[in-house]
Amino acid sequence: MDHTIMLSRYEIARLIGLRALQIEEGSAPFVQMVGAYSPIRIASQEILERKIDALVNRGGVYHSVKTARYPIDLDILVNTLNDT
Repeated sequence: MDHTIMLSRYEIARLIGLRALQIEEGSAPFVQMVGAYSPIRIASQEILERKIDALVNRGGVYHSVKTARYPIDLDILVNTLNDT
């Protein structure tokens, strides 16, 4: 039986928002990107590459973000972000 959780879009948005705030406040990115990108784009790429180790609490049980499954369309969302 597979006990790996699927992160919801809400949980992913929350993780991206919190990590983007950290980057905006001076935290070093965990991914290398060529050019200037917004903190949201950098945080999204970090999520996609599983560079962020955070825990999601579901009913008192904590699940690692690194081992969680992501929605199938997450890579499409990340790759269509516009930095204008």
